[in-house]
Amino acid sequence: MMAFSWLPFYHELAGKVLEFEDRQDELIEVLHEIKNVGLPCIPLADNQPDGTQKPLEVMDPFTFLAILARVETPSAIKLCDWLKREWGLNSPTPKDFEGRAAVQARGGGSWFFGSVESGRKLGDVENLWSLAKQAYEKDILSIGSLSLQTCVNQNNVGLRKLTVGLSWLSPKGFLPLGGSMLDYLKSRGVQFDQRAIALRNSDEYRTLMQNALALDLDYVTLTAQASQFKLDDALELTDDFFQSIAELEMVPLSVHQTPLNQILYGPPGTGKTFSSISKAVALIDGSAPTDRAKCQQRFHELHAQSQISFVTFHQSFSYEEFIEGLRPVIASNAGEVRYEIRDGVLKRIAKSAAQRSWIDSDWSFDLAWGLVRDFVSRNPNVVVDGRSAKSKFELSLGKDRIVGRNIISPSESNKFRCLEETARKAWDKLKNKPDITSYDVQQCEPQVGAEGAIHAVILNKMRDLVSERNKTQKFVLIIDEINRGNISKIFGELITLLEDDKRIGAPNELRVTLPTSGEEFALPPNLYILGTMNTADKSLAQLDVALRRRFEFEELPPRPDLCDKLPLLPQVLTALNERLEWAIDREHRLGHAYFMDVDSEEKFNARFRSKVVPLLIEYFPHDFETLRAVLGETSEGFLRKLERPAGFKGGTKYRWWFETEAEKDFSAFAQLKTNFGIS
Repeated sequence: MMAFSWLPFYHELAGKVLEFEDRQDELIEVLHEIKNVGLPCIPLADNQPDGTQKPLEVMDPFTFLAILARVETPSAIKLCDWLKREWGLNSPTPKDFEGRAAVQARGGGSWFFGSVESGRKLGDVENLWSLAKQAYEKDILSIGSLSLQTCVNQNNVGLRKLTVGLSWLSPKGFLPLGGSMLDYLKSRGVQFDQRAIALRNSDEYRTLMQNALALDLDYVTLTAQASQFKLDDALELTDDFFQSIAELEMVPLSVHQTPLNQILYGPPGTGKTFSSISKAVALIDGSAPTDRAKCQQRFHELHAQSQISFVTFHQSFSYEEFIEGLRPVIASNAGEVRYEIRDGVLKRIAKSAAQRSWIDSDWSFDLAWGLVRDFVSRNPNVVVDGRSAKSKFELSLGKDRIVGRNIISPSESNKFRCLEETARKAWDKLKNKPDITSYDVQQCEPQVGAEGAIHAVILNKMRDLVSERNKTQKFVLIIDEINRGNISKIFGELITLLEDDKRIGAPNELRVTLPTSGEEFALPPNLYILGTMNTADKSLAQLDVALRRRFEFEELPPRPDLCDKLPLLPQVLTALNERLEWAIDREHRLGHAYFMDVDSEEKFNARFRSKVVPLLIEYFPHDFETLRAVLGETSEGFLRKLERPAGFKGGTKYRWWFETEAEKDFSAFAQLKTNFGIS
């Protein structure tokens, strides 16, 4: 039997380290002393962007504890002995580290924050301290989803590495995914979403931990067994998935996860507005209909339910319309005018989102008991599975109880009671446990005896119902033409609240007092903001300065291949866009949305005349020579020379073909094919 002699020492050591949050310099000094006495230590030099190094000035608890998890056992025991003497720890020095997860000893593999050179962000170290304090001697249910995912997302962390660190703070509360753990779990039949783990999805980690309980082993024993596991021992495993995990861990997480703030940008006609609608529907429902009409219908339904709001910025749009402001109201009597405070579009949807955010989750017994009684009331004689194959309970209501009849052995003596009073006591102790067993109930309330089984069934059902009720709803605000508004004027002091780590419940949560109403205001973590931006708009430069750091940008380039209903149309658009990119830049190309439904030459000519020509006139005001080059003109075609009136000298000016009487049957599509040599 494994002794796990390191557990008491780690418990005391971790508690001691957590005392140094505001004295990180002292922790760093301890590390220097460890290095000076010749014991193995983590790197203490911080790489700078200019290639130089500076002494390390920050420290988090995970990185400090990594000094013990990156060395071989003899050295680790010496380190423990040194720390025991230095800090006066009472726990005996460990004799072994069986079942303790390890990190890579080389390079900066034991750092849980990035160097200055690699882009360490303000707040990264503070986030790690906050998470460590939540996790110490607790389990996965004790830490907030947002806190965990925020740290997982940080540079130089990742899901596998962070779970290893969490297991040092609470060895029996967290399952470390480092080393060969994933291989081992798969070989034992534990179910988990491989890609979600590879993409650092912390919610899937929670699911994986719960599924691992089926092995009937505590996490320390599981870690010890996994450390002895070799991939070759598995019957049907391949290296492909696990190799892909290692590769994906090196990819910045923002590539994989939906950001809270995102701007879709591209040239005119690339479908930015519809793409924002489709993204909003997918965020809320999990996916969006591929059929355009059905997607728009679903958008209107969600808009009617106030889960999606849509606003278009323009030059006169104001803070009062976006956040809050005074609006005049004319009274019915004698036309008297008074003023009242009205919420703007952002404040309204933020309020709605906050009411359904995870931070407002209610885990009270009264709510949970009411939900389970309502469930049984609405489903008379409902049958639920017991904890074993020998039990299925048909549920019915009593005055202060729920009765379960075991239909596997249907007799009067097989009726069991879950009493409200007993359930209340057990709930207060067990509601944070992922899977409640009859043994758990009997440990809390010994008098339940054999009726612990029905109590476990009801308590688990209560957890499921509360979880479903508290499930976060997502809300989306779409800001069309975001770069056409005066960002400073519209957002005011609230622009800082957009950042992920400033949202409600985040480690750096920030609230402001609104100047008009005096109300405290913050943005919830379940509110997504999607903007669209036409890159041909001249306001682009000011937007870069104001929002670039707070939004992630996704380009929507022209897709000529989608305009395939008219032969050779994709080739014509491609050639035209190549010339526009050369003449101006790639942001002034033509989008595919103008031509996706074009299936005849006549339709193309009409669309070119109404949509493309006005853009070309805007792009090349009075620059006829460049415009002719873009259109591939070597002779008169789109543009016809103007006769110079008497009295004017020099220069050549042109008219568009439709401004002349000549060649009324002119085809823009045929002319472009000729000019570009497409046949």
